[in-house]
Amino acid sequence: MRCASTRRRAQRSETLPVSRAAFQLEIVATNLADAAAAARGGADRLELCVDLTCGGVSAPSELLGKVRAAHPRLDLRALLRPHGGPFHLSADEVLALAREVRQARELGLQGIVIGALDARGGIDREAMRRLREEARPLEATFHRAFDEIESQDEALETLIELGFERVLTSGDQRTAWEGRERLRALVARAAGRIAILPGGGVRAAHAAALLAATGAQELHSSARTSDDGVDEREVRALRAALDAG
Repeated sequence: MRCASTRRRAQRSETLPVSRAAFQLEIVATNLADAAAAARGGADRLELCVDLTCGGVSAPSELLGKVRAAHPRLDLRALLRPHGGPFHLSADEVLALAREVRQARELGLQGIVIGALDARGGIDREAMRRLREEARPLEATFHRAFDEIESQDEALETLIELGFERVLTSGDQRTAWEGRERLRALVARAAGRIAILPGGGVRAAHAAALLAATGAQELHSSARTSDDGVDEREVRALRAALDAG
Protein backbone atom coordinates (compact mmCIF):
# COMPACT_ATOMS: atom_id res chain seq x y z
CA MET A 1 0.00 0.00 0.00
CA ARG A 2 1.11 3.53 -0.69
CA CYS A 3 2.10 5.90 2.08
CA ALA A 4 -0.52 8.39 3.25
CA SER A 5 0.48 12.00 2.69
CA THR A 6 -0.57 15.51 3.59
CA ARG A 7 -0.94 17.58 0.46
CA ARG A 8 0.28 21.15 0.40
CA ARG A 9 0.75 23.85 -2.22
CA ALA A 10 4.07 25.26 -3.38
CA GLN A 11 5.25 27.70 -5.96
CA ARG A 12 6.28 26.35 -9.35
CA SER A 13 10.01 26.36 -9.95
CA GLU A 14 11.59 28.37 -12.72
CA THR A 15 12.06 26.77 -16.11
CA LEU A 16 15.07 24.48 -16.11
CA PRO A 17 17.90 24.89 -18.60
CA VAL A 18 18.16 22.27 -21.31
CA SER A 19 20.84 19.70 -20.43
CA ARG A 20 23.94 19.89 -22.58
CA ALA A 21 24.57 16.14 -22.22
CA ALA A 22 24.17 14.16 -25.44
CA PHE A 23 22.77 11.22 -23.47
CA GLN A 24 20.40 11.67 -20.55
CA LEU A 25 20.68 9.81 -17.23
CA GLU A 26 17.61 9.27 -15.04
CA ILE A 27 18.08 7.93 -11.51
CA VAL A 28 15.41 6.57 -9.15
CA ALA A 29 15.34 8.34 -5.78
CA THR A 30 13.27 7.26 -2.78
CA ASN A 31 14.52 9.78 -0.20
CA LEU A 32 16.60 12.93 0.22
CA ALA A 33 19.86 10.99 0.53
CA ASP A 34 19.19 9.22 -2.79
CA ALA A 35 18.42 12.54 -4.46
CA ALA A 36 21.61 14.14 -3.13
CA ALA A 37 23.79 11.20 -4.23
CA ALA A 38 22.23 11.19 -7.70
CA ALA A 39 22.70 14.95 -8.07
CA ARG A 40 26.34 14.82 -6.97
CA GLY A 41 26.95 11.93 -9.35
CA GLY A 42 25.69 13.85 -12.36
CA ALA A 43 22.13 12.65 -12.96
CA ASP A 44 20.13 14.71 -15.45
CA ARG A 45 16.82 13.92 -13.80
CA LEU A 46 15.25 11.93 -10.98
CA GLU A 47 12.21 9.69 -10.79
CA LEU A 48 10.80 10.09 -7.27
CA CYS A 49 8.91 7.21 -5.67
CA VAL A 50 8.94 4.90 -2.63
CA ASP A 51 8.78 1.13 -2.00
CA LEU A 52 10.93 -0.33 -4.75
CA THR A 53 10.13 -3.83 -3.48
CA CYS A 54 6.89 -3.66 -5.47
CA GLY A 55 8.28 -1.64 -8.36
CA GLY A 56 7.62 1.73 -6.77
CA VAL A 57 4.51 3.67 -5.72
CA SER A 58 3.69 7.35 -5.29
CA ALA A 59 5.95 9.22 -2.90
CA PRO A 60 4.44 11.29 -0.06
CA SER A 61 3.94 14.95 -0.89
CA GLU A 62 6.35 15.90 1.89
CA LEU A 63 9.17 14.05 0.13
CA LEU A 64 8.39 15.63 -3.24
CA GLY A 65 8.42 19.08 -1.67
CA LYS A 66 11.65 18.50 0.23
CA VAL A 67 13.50 17.20 -2.83
CA ARG A 68 12.20 20.14 -4.89
CA ALA A 69 13.41 22.59 -2.24
CA ALA A 70 16.81 20.90 -1.91
CA HIS A 71 17.37 20.68 -5.68
CA PRO A 72 15.50 23.61 -7.24
CA ARG A 73 17.15 23.27 -10.65
CA LEU A 74 17.15 19.48 -11.01
CA ASP A 75 14.66 17.84 -13.39
CA LEU A 76 12.22 15.91 -11.17
CA ARG A 77 9.59 13.38 -12.23
CA ALA A 78 7.08 11.81 -9.84
CA LEU A 79 5.99 8.21 -10.24
CA LEU A 80 2.22 8.24 -9.68
CA ARG A 81 1.07 4.73 -8.83
CA PRO A 82 -1.44 3.99 -6.05
CA HIS A 83 -0.34 0.41 -5.31
CA GLY A 84 1.92 -2.44 -6.33
CA GLY A 85 0.61 -5.41 -8.25
CA PRO A 86 -1.56 -5.37 -11.39
CA PHE A 87 -1.52 -2.17 -13.44
CA HIS A 88 -5.27 -1.64 -13.36
CA LEU A 89 -6.90 1.52 -11.99
CA SER A 90 -10.36 1.90 -10.55
CA ALA A 91 -12.39 5.04 -11.20
CA ASP A 92 -11.62 6.24 -7.68
CA GLU A 93 -7.90 5.63 -8.20
CA VAL A 94 -7.94 7.68 -11.41
CA LEU A 95 -9.55 10.55 -9.49
CA ALA A 96 -6.93 10.26 -6.75
CA LEU A 97 -4.12 10.25 -9.30
CA ALA A 98 -5.58 13.32 -10.99
CA ARG A 99 -5.17 15.12 -7.67
CA GLU A 100 -1.58 13.88 -7.45
CA VAL A 101 -0.94 15.17 -10.98
CA ARG A 102 -2.16 18.63 -9.97
CA GLN A 103 0.06 18.44 -6.89
CA ALA A 104 3.09 17.64 -9.07
CA ARG A 105 2.37 20.78 -11.11
CA GLU A 106 1.99 22.89 -7.97
CA LEU A 107 5.28 21.62 -6.56
CA GLY A 108 7.12 22.63 -9.71
CA LEU A 109 8.08 19.18 -10.93
CA GLN A 110 8.93 18.70 -14.59
CA GLY A 111 7.05 15.50 -15.30
CA ILE A 112 5.01 12.53 -14.17
CA VAL A 113 5.45 8.79 -14.66
CA ILE A 114 2.14 6.94 -15.02
CA GLY A 115 0.63 3.85 -16.58
CA ALA A 116 -2.51 1.73 -16.58
CA LEU A 117 -3.83 -1.26 -18.49
CA ASP A 118 -7.39 -2.14 -19.43
CA ALA A 119 -9.14 -5.48 -18.91
CA ARG A 120 -7.74 -6.81 -22.19
CA GLY A 121 -4.16 -6.02 -21.25
CA GLY A 122 -3.77 -2.98 -23.49
CA ILE A 123 -3.34 0.66 -22.54
CA ASP A 124 -6.26 2.12 -20.61
CA ARG A 125 -6.85 4.93 -23.08
CA GLU A 126 -9.44 6.86 -21.10
CA ALA A 127 -7.48 6.87 -17.85
CA MET A 128 -4.25 7.79 -19.61
CA ARG A 129 -5.88 10.49 -21.71
CA ARG A 130 -7.38 12.10 -18.64
CA LEU A 131 -4.18 12.01 -16.58
CA ARG A 132 -1.97 13.08 -19.46
CA GLU A 133 -4.16 16.09 -20.24
CA GLU A 134 -4.39 16.98 -16.55
CA ALA A 135 -0.59 17.02 -16.38
CA ARG A 136 0.08 19.54 -19.15
CA PRO A 137 2.46 21.34 -19.52
CA LEU A 138 4.45 18.70 -17.61
CA GLU A 139 5.99 15.84 -19.58
CA ALA A 140 4.55 12.34 -19.23
CA THR A 141 6.36 9.00 -19.19
CA PHE A 142 4.51 5.69 -19.47
CA HIS A 143 6.08 3.32 -16.96
CA ARG A 144 6.98 -0.36 -17.16
CA ALA A 145 3.38 -1.49 -17.39
CA PHE A 146 4.38 -1.28 -21.05
CA ASP A 147 6.31 -4.53 -20.64
CA GLU A 148 3.06 -6.32 -19.74
CA ILE A 149 1.51 -5.44 -23.11
CA GLU A 150 1.47 -8.07 -25.83
CA SER A 151 1.06 -5.74 -28.81
CA GLN A 152 3.77 -3.22 -28.04
CA ASP A 153 3.93 -1.68 -31.51
CA GLU A 154 0.26 -0.79 -31.29
CA ALA A 155 0.72 0.45 -27.72
CA LEU A 156 3.57 2.70 -28.81
CA GLU A 157 1.35 4.33 -31.43
CA THR A 158 -1.34 4.84 -28.79
CA LEU A 159 1.11 6.61 -26.47
CA ILE A 160 2.24 8.86 -29.30
CA GLU A 161 -1.39 9.68 -30.07
CA LEU A 162 -2.03 10.50 -26.40
CA GLY A 163 0.93 12.86 -26.28
CA PHE A 164 3.37 10.97 -24.06
CA GLU A 165 7.00 12.08 -24.33
CA ARG A 166 8.64 8.76 -23.41
CA VAL A 167 8.10 5.15 -22.42
CA LEU A 168 10.14 3.32 -19.79
CA THR A 169 10.74 -0.29 -20.80
CA SER A 170 13.11 -3.21 -20.41
CA GLY A 171 12.25 -4.47 -23.88
CA ASP A 172 9.83 -7.10 -22.56
CA GLN A 173 12.64 -8.88 -20.70
CA ARG A 174 13.84 -9.06 -17.09
CA THR A 175 16.57 -6.50 -17.77
CA ALA A 176 17.16 -3.88 -20.44
CA TRP A 177 20.36 -5.63 -21.51
CA GLU A 178 18.46 -8.86 -22.11
CA GLY A 179 15.81 -6.89 -23.98
CA ARG A 180 18.25 -4.87 -26.09
CA GLU A 181 17.11 -6.27 -29.44
CA ARG A 182 13.47 -5.42 -28.70
CA LEU A 183 14.52 -2.00 -27.43
CA ARG A 184 16.35 -1.34 -30.68
CA ALA A 185 13.20 -2.26 -32.63
CA LEU A 186 11.13 0.11 -30.47
CA VAL A 187 13.63 2.95 -31.01
CA ALA A 188 13.40 2.37 -34.76
CA ARG A 189 9.61 2.31 -34.72
CA ALA A 190 9.41 5.42 -32.55
CA ALA A 191 11.57 7.28 -35.10
CA GLY A 192 11.98 10.26 -32.78
CA ARG A 193 8.23 10.67 -32.15
CA ILE A 194 8.57 9.40 -28.57
CA ALA A 195 11.66 8.63 -26.51
CA ILE A 196 12.43 5.04 -25.57
CA LEU A 197 13.92 4.96 -22.06
CA PRO A 198 15.67 1.63 -21.34
CA GLY A 199 15.39 0.62 -17.70
CA GLY A 200 15.75 -2.53 -15.66
CA GLY A 201 19.07 -3.63 -14.21
CA VAL A 202 20.99 -0.86 -15.99
CA ARG A 203 24.55 -0.57 -14.67
CA ALA A 204 27.64 1.37 -15.65
CA ALA A 205 29.47 -1.79 -16.72
CA HIS A 206 27.23 -2.19 -19.77
CA ALA A 207 25.69 1.28 -20.16
CA ALA A 208 27.75 2.30 -23.21
CA ALA A 209 27.15 -1.05 -24.88
CA LEU A 210 23.42 -0.76 -24.17
CA LEU A 211 23.25 2.65 -25.82
CA ALA A 212 25.13 1.34 -28.84
CA ALA A 213 22.98 -1.78 -29.10
CA THR A 214 19.64 0.03 -28.84
CA GLY A 215 20.19 3.48 -30.33
CA ALA A 216 18.54 4.98 -27.24
CA GLN A 217 19.48 8.49 -26.12
CA GLU A 218 18.82 8.07 -22.40
CA LEU A 219 18.98 5.45 -19.64
CA HIS A 220 17.09 4.81 -16.40
CA SER A 221 18.77 3.21 -13.38
CA SER A 222 18.24 2.71 -9.67
CA ALA A 223 22.06 2.92 -9.30
CA ARG A 224 21.86 0.65 -6.28
CA THR A 225 24.78 -1.67 -5.64
CA SER A 226 23.65 -2.57 -2.10
CA ASP A 227 20.70 -2.03 0.23
CA ASP A 228 22.07 1.40 1.22
CA GLY A 229 20.30 3.38 -1.50
CA VAL A 230 21.71 5.20 -4.51
CA ASP A 231 25.45 4.62 -4.91
CA GLU A 232 27.04 7.91 -5.90
CA ARG A 233 30.02 6.09 -7.40
CA GLU A 234 27.71 4.08 -9.64
CA VAL A 235 25.96 7.27 -10.76
CA ARG A 236 29.33 8.84 -11.59
CA ALA A 237 30.33 5.72 -13.53
CA LEU A 238 27.03 5.78 -15.43
CA ARG A 239 27.53 9.48 -16.18
CA ALA A 240 31.04 8.80 -17.46
CA ALA A 241 29.82 5.92 -19.64
CA LEU A 242 27.10 8.08 -21.19
CA ASP A 243 29.45 11.00 -21.76
CA ALA A 244 31.95 8.69 -23.44
CA GLY A 245 29.21 7.26 -25.66
